[in-house]
Amino acid sequence: MTKLDKIPLSDTPLRATVAFYIQGGAPWLLKSFAITDITSSTPIATFLTTAASDLSNLLADAKGDAAAQAALIQLDKPSPISTSLVAKKVLEGKIIATVSGSTLSLGRRTIKFVAKNSSHSSHPIKVRPARIRSRADKFVLEGVSFFWDVLEGTRRCELSKFVDGKRTEVGRFVAANAREREGVLLVDGNEVDRIVAALTCVAVLNRVDAFRI
Repeated sequence: MTKLDKIPLSDTPLRATVAFYIQGGAPWLLKSFAITDITSSTPIATFLTTAASDLSNLLADAKGDAAAQAALIQLDKPSPISTSLVAKKVLEGKIIATVSGSTLSLGRRTIKFVAKNSSHSSHPIKVRPARIRSRADKFVLEGVSFFWDVLEGTRRCELSKFVDGKRTEVGRFVAANAREREGVLLVDGNEVDRIVAALTCVAVLNRVDAFRI
């Protein structure tokens, strides 16, 4: 059992307010990610109550909705050999953050917002494995601990917030299968910054599988 498994979950259900579609390449072709806000066209309540095995139609609809509009954030490698990603707001053409980490960093990623007084985070966000060869990742945002628990490969990932000795689910990523790096991210924007949730999700999806069990 991992250390994360020993932290009790609260009874509070995920109350998602935002839906993103995250689209990336196959694991061996990870060169870019696109994050599209599909909140207005997504039946969030249905996503939350539908079994994972029955999500295929909802995911297909979400992918179509994302394809019909411009992405909110595009993440690209600055060079073909780079292991980092640069996040840019598409409509503004403005770089907002970098997601960095070397191949030898054992699954560690650091998200740094460009703006000195960023409304998303006042400090770099370090996404780290919760334990050596753990399936879960952790990060701290403004003094509060968060965990990404990776279930069924990356078919389902749950973001939880650690408060008063318990974990409360504040985000969930669901995908069609465990190998694709794309799917729907549901976020409770009242409990965690939605952009931080999206970028840390990308960091988790981009983590080398050799460092996860």
